[in-house]
Amino acid sequence: MLLKLFSFCKYFYSQIIKINPSNYEAYNNRGYAFASIGGHSEAIKDYSRALTINSDSINTYLNRGISYIHVEEYQKAIADFNSVIQLDSHCNKAIAIDSEQPDFYNNRARFFMEINSYYKALKDFHKAAHLLIEDGNTQGYQRMMEQINQLNY
Repeated sequence: MLLKLFSFCKYFYSQIIKINPSNYEAYNNRGYAFASIGGHSEAIKDYSRALTINSDSINTYLNRGISYIHVEEYQKAIADFNSVIQLDSHCNKAIAIDSEQPDFYNNRARFFMEINSYYKALKDFHKAAHLLIEDGNTQGYQRMMEQINQLNY
């Protein structure tokens, strides 16, 4: 059922792109449809095209970063996550977009760990902990402190 839905979405957004090739949202949404059925390479192409049209799209950088993770291009994922953080320094928009992982610095830190960049990971975990405590999210803060303690050992 989902495969049919995302196939329809790809078709629908392709038609919008034919009518208006400058519609960055159509590229972003078609990319999301590709990514939802495992087509991350195709999704990256659409996200990249969307960003040539609108380089301020936090949602598109976030989506492309996630697709880069799936194709194991961690440096490119980190670059996209850095772009999100530059565009939204407190990650409010990124958090709203990606509610399953409410702490964007935590995401970036995990990928720094993947590439053995522990100092940068620790720095992002600390930033995440700071933002969580500012928001009154004590459970998130405690989880973040556990991550930090694991790095310190």
